[in-house]
Amino acid sequence: MKERRLRSPSGSESARLGASQTSALSPAPDLLHWARTRGHAVHVADFSIRLALLNDVAAINEVFRRSSLSNEGDRVFLLDNPEVLRFDDAPIRAGCTRVAVADGHIVGFATTTVVGEASELDDLFVDPPWMRRGVARALMLDAVSAARAVGSRRIEVTANEHARSFYDAVGFVADGAVETLFAPGTRMHLDIAP
Repeated sequence: MKERRLRSPSGSESARLGASQTSALSPAPDLLHWARTRGHAVHVADFSIRLALLNDVAAINEVFRRSSLSNEGDRVFLLDNPEVLRFDDAPIRAGCTRVAVADGHIVGFATTTVVGEASELDDLFVDPPWMRRGVARALMLDAVSAARAVGSRRIEVTANEHARSFYDAVGFVADGAVETLFAPGTRMHLDIAP
């Protein structure tokens, strides 16, 4: 797969996230609508997104652990059950995990698997120092592009309460409550059909 490079604007200039800047990623219409209606510039730090490699597993595990433990409501349960803080390398071996890399370090990752005409977003984690800097949104746009490339018409996810507002903001629609290992979650979907 071809690596996509996202760069921040130089100097004091700002850029609006619009069709001309996102067309290569082919974002979902709701995501474009979100970006166009916010009335502020979107600054993206220097990072690239690429396919995860087996030698990335240790770094992915660290991001997974730090990101998961950044949610105070889950921290006690996670520390009492450390086995859930280990990222299995099977999705990497299957070519389903993509990583965001800045200055040679993994700062986020997403895992998407195809299930029929839908793609399931299994993982979306960002290292806490990189949160709210466009990494999750860029990984989401990358997931949309990849899902479309394999013929998926929608992306589905089980969102926990900490991630729900992000998925709402990028256009996902709630389908209903589900039980998860941690707490109730929300099944959501994003239609991505052209």
